[in-house]
Amino acid sequence: MWRIVRPSGSLVLGTPGYGRWLCRVLKRIYGKALPGAYVHEHITRYTRDELAGRLRAAGYEILDCQYVRFCEMIVKARKPLTSGPRRA
Repeated sequence: MWRIVRPSGSLVLGTPGYGRWLCRVLKRIYGKALPGAYVHEHITRYTRDELAGRLRAAGYEILDCQYVRFCEMIVKARKPLTSGPRRA
């Protein structure tokens, strides 16, 4: 993501919001209703704080975070004018 987003550009990313109880319940129901479906393909299950922390550690500024239907987390972040990502 760092390589593709231009300096001062925006990054918009969406992922299931696993910090929300409704998301966890819906994923369980979905997994039982459709065994073998994609429900287990999300290897890293981010909460809002975890994703924001990773983006900040990479050097992004979090501008906004909204939820679609209380479950899908959409984060908007801005890449600074610096030349490279921060390394921890």
